[in-house]
Amino acid sequence: MHLLANEDRHNYRGKRLHTSDQHIAAALLRAFQILNQPSLGEAAKKADEYDLLRVHGRLTPIGPGRALAQAPLDPLLHAIRLQSLHDRLPPSSQLAFRIGSSWPRVPHQLRHTATFKPEHEPSWEIPPPPMSAIPQLWWPTGLPGFDLTGDEQAQFAISIAVTCIGRSITVASAAERLGAPKLASARIISTWRRIAQQSSWPNLRRALLTAADQLVVDPPPIDYAARREALASPEQLDLLGGEPDRGISFSDAEKLWIWSHVTRSSPRLTPERWKELRVPQTFPEAPAEWKIKLAHTTVCEHSAQPESWAPP
Repeated sequence: MHLLANEDRHNYRGKRLHTSDQHIAAALLRAFQILNQPSLGEAAKKADEYDLLRVHGRLTPIGPGRALAQAPLDPLLHAIRLQSLHDRLPPSSQLAFRIGSSWPRVPHQLRHTATFKPEHEPSWEIPPPPMSAIPQLWWPTGLPGFDLTGDEQAQFAISIAVTCIGRSITVASAAERLGAPKLASARIISTWRRIAQQSSWPNLRRALLTAADQLVVDPPPIDYAARREALASPEQLDLLGGEPDRGISFSDAEKLWIWSHVTRSSPRLTPERWKELRVPQTFPEAPAEWKIKLAHTTVCEHSAQPESWAPP
């Protein structure tokens, strides 16, 4: 209410107003009318009537990033603003702002340190899912309500979507973080639309939010980011055999298979340093079992991580 009264005093519909009990009372009445609405959507409609939710305004900016981070924003007003725009924001922005959650909010890294934290909404502080928990290819049955079996592009698109949740990041940068070339993100938005046809975009968005939060609360027993880093180039696999006189080596096809298998990634979407070893230039071929164990043990640095994992 204080913020609404302050907005009314300083700049309501572009007019300079003098502070008075009458103006403050009017602002508080508007605040009550907004906060008394049955949902964020209805609250947004009411706030828009009073011109309090300007996209580039001081109270509820949507971007650019510096506008979000330069001062603490009122989380309730901003949630109302975001809810009012939910159908007009691009899909990636909807994920960044967690549209469809119980409390839409500013991406985590853009949040001002002095921002008020709603104590009655514990989920408001849930961070983005850690990159260590996200494989390049999402698990085929790992998104309840959506079947990704046999659809590598869809699995990749879901991993990018989960990476975008709560982060100010482009889909191209998300692809790169997952070990794929940036160009691989070109068809991601259309792939999200195709997956959503199994149900609806709001249902897919809700499933993505749930999956992202689950990775924070209960991450998988594999550090996928560390594995991608350990196999950042095919030359690193050459080192697994130790000294040359041991006679251990990996063919290009074996290297591609190991990278894909150990990191749960596509042999078509290798990092730039792997671009010469990528389908269709090279096709993966499973090496002998002892080579797989050698690669897994070395890459995971003798940790207790399983070779592979899938959600129960």
